[in-house]
Amino acid sequence: MMSVPGHRSTALFIAGVVVASSATALGWTATASAGPAPKFDPVVAQLKSGSLSGRVEFVPLDETVLIEASFTGLDPREQYSASIHEFVTAAGKGCEGVGRLLDPMDLSKSPAYRPDPADFATAAVGDLTAKFGRFEADRNGEFEFRGIDSTFSVNDLVGRRSFMLDGPDGATCATIERMPQG
Repeated sequence: MMSVPGHRSTALFIAGVVVASSATALGWTATASAGPAPKFDPVVAQLKSGSLSGRVEFVPLDETVLIEASFTGLDPREQYSASIHEFVTAAGKGCEGVGRLLDPMDLSKSPAYRPDPADFATAAVGDLTAKFGRFEADRNGEFEFRGIDSTFSVNDLVGRRSFMLDGPDGATCATIERMPQG
C-alpha cells in the first residue's frame, strides 16, 4: 500500500492481508479495532534518541501478536524501516551488539531472499519491513502503526531481543521488555 504525502491512510494487516483501514504509511498500518483480549501481558520497546521518541508494544493474542507502534520526531521526508534483532541493547551502547536480524530459519542469508508481503512465512521473523513495508511520518513527524504477525510469540521476545528503527540519521534500538506496572 502506498500513501500520498500528506494523505492519511491506514490499514490493519493480518498475515499480510489488509482487513480494515484508517495512519500514514508505505505498507504500514495505523488504527483499527484491537481484536481478541490478550492472553498474556504485552511487552514493550521504548525508543529515545535526540528528538525521536517511540513506543512499540507487542500484545499477545490467541495465536498471533498485535504490534502497536507510535513515533514522534521523525523526518516526514524520509523513509524508515523496522526490525527485531537477536540480542538486547547494552546500556549506553545504542544499537551496538544487538546482533543480526532475528531469523532462526536463516532465510535472509540466501542470495535469493525476496520476501513476499502477502506471505509472512517467506520473511525472516524479525524483518518487519519485509512484512509491512517501509513507512514515512506525516507532516508533523509522527507515525502510528498497528499490525498482526503470526510468525513469533511474545515469549520469543521479552528480555532477549531488541527493536530497531532505522532511518536516514542511523538506527535507534531498544530492548523489548515487560511493560512497567503502575
